[in-house]
Order: sequence, then C-alpha cells, then structure tokens
Amino acid sequence: MSCLSYVYEKLFWMSCLSYVYEKLFWMSCLIYEQLFWMSCLSYVYEKLFWMSCLSYDYEKLFWMSCLSYVYEKLFWMSCLSYDYEKLFSNLG
Repeated sequence: MSCLSYVYEKLFWMSCLSYVYEKLFWMSCLIYEQLFWMSCLSYVYEKLFWMSCLSYDYEKLFWMSCLSYVYEKLFWMSCLSYDYEKLFSNLG
C-alpha cells in the first residue's frame, strides 16, 4: 500500500507539474505573440509618423514653389510696368 501511495503521489505531482509547464508554455506563447504584434504596430506607427512628416515637407515645398512662382510673376510685372512707365515718360 505504501508503494502504491508513493507511486500515486509521484504521479499526482508529475501531473501537477506537467499542468504547470503546459500553462507556462501557453503563457510564453501568448507573450511572444503580443510582443510580435506590438513590434508590428510600432513599425506601422513609425512608418505613419514619417509619412506624415514627409507629407508636411512636401506641402511646404509645394507652397514655397507656388510663392516663388508668384514672386517671379510679380517681379516681371514690376519690370514691365517700369519699362512701360519709362516708355510713356519718353513719349510725353
């Protein structure tokens, strides 16, 4: 009887340990899965951040090019108006 009780006790503890190991295994799997998805999300957020920064820069470049175009037009218009003014003053 004592031998059997000893064997049963051993089996009981082995089953308990196997249960604990199984739980630990699944917990580690879940943790790794969560870490994987967190790293994926951080990668996506980083990409979105840089895309937003670049879009801001492109928008700035667009407006700068528009302004330079407008300034160039204004410059040539002022040059032309100066030439017309000079021409009319010479005629008069």
